[in-house]
Amino acid sequence: MDKTRGFWKHVDNGLIYAVESTMDGQILGGVGPVRPKSLGDLDSYTYEPKIKPWLKMAMERHKLQRLGPAVYYRIATAEKECSN
Repeated sequence: MDKTRGFWKHVDNGLIYAVESTMDGQILGGVGPVRPKSLGDLDSYTYEPKIKPWLKMAMERHKLQRLGPAVYYRIATAEKECSN
């Protein structure tokens, strides 16, 4: 089965979740919240199915927004630049 992984940001609190889903959008698992300055490679996370109900509910309520690679790269590098 083909899978896709991506980061999703909660619109209310800014916390980020890594989500694994099928190509047709069915959520397989997730991990989080992950702090923006702690973002890692999407392949480095262990995706757990126990968070699926919460992720599905949050997505249905439009509380999560998908982050493109350029966005989460900017978030991670901005956080690191601020800490120097």
